[in-house]
Amino acid sequence: MRRTKVAFENLGADFPGVDFIIDYGSASIHKQIVPADDEEDSGWDPIYVARREAPPKPIGEVSKILSVIPKKFRNVRVFASSPTNNLPEIAAAMNRQMAG
Repeated sequence: MRRTKVAFENLGADFPGVDFIIDYGSASIHKQIVPADDEEDSGWDPIYVARREAPPKPIGEVSKILSVIPKKFRNVRVFASSPTNNLPEIAAAMNRQMAG
């Protein structure tokens, strides 16, 4: 996110006639309790895995994948609006900024 903020500021300086908007967001990937959780999440949607040989267990305890996938992530997007047709040039500049 820090790199995108810097790129956003640099693009604004490099392309003064372009309107840039930066958008921050966050979302959740899953809402299952996993063994690493310290406390129960109020948005918990319990899903159980039923097996013939054992009592049902929460999927967060059984799944090897859910225990390593973060529940939430953040993203940032940069939008550009220009009265001229230089958007491909702006996109290329953004890619260069993000590449380092």
